[in-house]
Amino acid sequence: MWIRRSFGDDILYTTLVQTYIDTLLQQGFNFECFIEGGRSRTGKLLPPKYGILSFVLDSILSGRTKDAIICPVSTQYDKVIETESYVTELLGVPKKKENLADFLTGGSSVLSLKLGRVD
Repeated sequence: MWIRRSFGDDILYTTLVQTYIDTLLQQGFNFECFIEGGRSRTGKLLPPKYGILSFVLDSILSGRTKDAIICPVSTQYDKVIETESYVTELLGVPKKKENLADFLTGGSSVLSLKLGRVD
């Protein structure tokens, strides 16, 4: 489920997301969320954002759902692909905004890297 990073004062959107999470929990569906809210290109853990967890807790504490099983998972990489761009940013060069065109043209080069295997 893709949601906005910030809901602002949008009561309708907040209610819609809460109702959707209630429904997922009530019907026993699994869903995943990334509590860091983004990815770290340095490999360091980012501080958590509690938005989705607050929706899950509200569902339970209000009695709209009986329970929820939360399973924290972390995905770590031995090699950071963006090392070169990260170093240039540390030297003061502004971060280049990511876009679909760059992803599509540069994606094949990333896919051809030898970064290990998944067994």
